Amino acid sequence: MAVKGVNVGCGLAVCELPGWENMDNSPNARLAKYPRIRRLLALAHLLPVETAAVPWPKNIRIHDATKSLPYPDQSLQYVYTSHFLEHQKLHQADRFLGECYRVLAPGGILRVVVPDLSLLCEEYIEATQSTVQSGELAAEWFLKRTHLRGDDAGGPRWFQAIRTLWGRDRHFWMYDERSLGAGLERAGFTEVRRWSYGKSLIPEVASLDVAGRVSESLYMEGRRP
Repeated sequence: MAVKGVNVGCGLAVCELPGWENMDNSPNARLAKYPRIRRLLALAHLLPVETAAVPWPKNIRIHDATKSLPYPDQSLQYVYTSHFLEHQKLHQADRFLGECYRVLAPGGILRVVVPDLSLLCEEYIEATQSTVQSGELAAEWFLKRTHLRGDDAGGPRWFQAIRTLWGRDRHFWMYDERSLGAGLERAGFTEVRRWSYGKSLIPEVASLDVAGRVSESLYMEGRRP
């Protein structure tokens, strides 16, 4: 069956519907087919034990979407990506959105889900009124929630780098509605607008949106003219 839609940076949230392909490039996705190697890495403390225990799906296409999308021009109806764009540097994100535009057929839909910076800012301002959030100063809580910086976990730098690679929780950029919308328009998309959880021009959205991330997410879509 021809691919009509791709779920980029799918992680554990794979779409099982016909015509959809799931794509990821994380080390965990790569090791999904090699459970023994994953267990050995955990025993060597190069992979967190809790990470090694997660049963990753094996039907994930391994590909680095920050460089390209492996589809012909104007060949897809839908591109979906959730909590992926913020892990890219700004120039990488722009290139990725341009790739989405390239592979979508005229009328095709791109749906981008990211952490909502404006929502985090509202929560931060509320937190400053009581000076602490979960026992932390509001600023410390805010910076940890953005994932724009990380605390030193200790140990040699090479060891920290490996553990960070497995976690992949660092954010290089954050978006609000206006900035993400501007990025979509720069890539050439029209009819750019904000949506909500489970509401979309993509019919299969119920099998794509992750319920556990509703409270922190911004949902935006654009159409290729």
